[in-house]
Amino acid sequence: MSKKYGWLLALLAGWLVLPLAAQSPSVPQGESAAATELERLVDTALALRTGLESLSREKQPEQWQVAQQRLGDLLGEAAAYLGGAARVQTLRQAIAAYREALKVLDSARQPQEWSIASYNLGRLHLELAEMLEGEAAAAELRSAIAALEPLPKFFSSSHGMLRAASLSLQGEALLGLGGLMAGDEARLRIERAAQVFTEAEAAVPAGAAPVHRGMAIHGRARATAELAARQPAGATAATRDQAIAAFEEAARIFTREQDPELFVSIQQELGILRLQKAVALRGPESVAPATAAAASFRQALGLVTRDANPELWGSLQGGLGAALLRAGKSSPAEDGGAPSQLEASAAAFENLLAVLPREKDPQAWAQTQHNLGTALREVGTRRPGADGEAPLRRSIAAYRSALEVITRAQDEAAWAESQFNLVLAMHELARRLETAEASALLEESITLMEEAKPVLDRLGTAGGTVDGTVDGS
Repeated sequence: MSKKYGWLLALLAGWLVLPLAAQSPSVPQGESAAATELERLVDTALALRTGLESLSREKQPEQWQVAQQRLGDLLGEAAAYLGGAARVQTLRQAIAAYREALKVLDSARQPQEWSIASYNLGRLHLELAEMLEGEAAAAELRSAIAALEPLPKFFSSSHGMLRAASLSLQGEALLGLGGLMAGDEARLRIERAAQVFTEAEAAVPAGAAPVHRGMAIHGRARATAELAARQPAGATAATRDQAIAAFEEAARIFTREQDPELFVSIQQELGILRLQKAVALRGPESVAPATAAAASFRQALGLVTRDANPELWGSLQGGLGAALLRAGKSSPAEDGGAPSQLEASAAAFENLLAVLPREKDPQAWAQTQHNLGTALREVGTRRPGADGEAPLRRSIAAYRSALEVITRAQDEAAWAESQFNLVLAMHELARRLETAEASALLEESITLMEEAKPVLDRLGTAGGTVDGTVDGS
């Protein structure tokens, strides 16, 4: 399961100050302080376990459930300091402790204690799911939903924050489970997640800090975006627009000053969705959303450096390049801003290639080379005479690099598209030359086109420009 939103679970856990749970500690700075705190938590948990040996669930049910909840609290806190198998094992032990407490607690007679234990149980199942993959993660998410789903009815209007917190966690579990599924079953889970996040937003008290409402809005935005990605083409546009509007609303709450990490995540999501909208529209209508997408990627890049996070920096550069390429290509020929957009697009793709070695991800590297070739071809085509020769030569070199990886045997359609775009670049360069090189380029391009044409005819793309640009995701 993706760890992308693990930070959100931690933030949600901090919404509540639970009477029977120790408050989540602020992680001490430095390895020594963290080790000391972990040792304290473990020692306290061991002592509590020893004490539990003298208690009987049948004879002393109240003391038993209080001790089990306290044990769950301690183990849940200790898990935050651990990683890998140790964290998984500790979370499982904490879950077992809360389940023991719930064997005693009765929702009718002890609604507050039962709700708190159920909330913590669901939260820890969700945290455990973040550590797992596939069916193991799905099982934990189902357990989280089962624990959290009954809770809202136990929280009256005077407990709006508790209601909102339980709904937000339930939304996270539904969204995560939907992401692991396919078809109608996935769609139903994701639709329900969007609905639950909307309910969470409505439950946040009017006087609460904006961040609480913002988390519910952000959850709704992610669920709506996921739903758009899974819908038929005819229904996608409206749902995508709803996701964009929700992310824009979240961006007004989580500013770069208030939460830099979340600000970057929201801007990246906005950039991807706006670029997808631009690709779907095509032509001049795609310029505005493509330009907005580029602005989002630039906003995110303002807080991400190559040295600190090369992978994220490269991904944002790829998104920026694709957005600028779409905007530049779709702008009218007389638009004076298009050449600068296209040049900036080529620069962004080159930035991505600087942190994306071919051996690390050959297919992504080849696709980026293809996109770079397209950006440079557009730059060269829009420059008059000899001024266009240098970018066109670089375009041809980029397409050739892409075709070292994209082979006909491996991916016939992608191979034909790259080969066709290479032919376009060669023709454009040959048109500007009056040397033997022009004849050689034309001869080679004829051969390349003869190879690609049968595939292009089958795909219905012959005679049109195929750029195959990535969407920044």
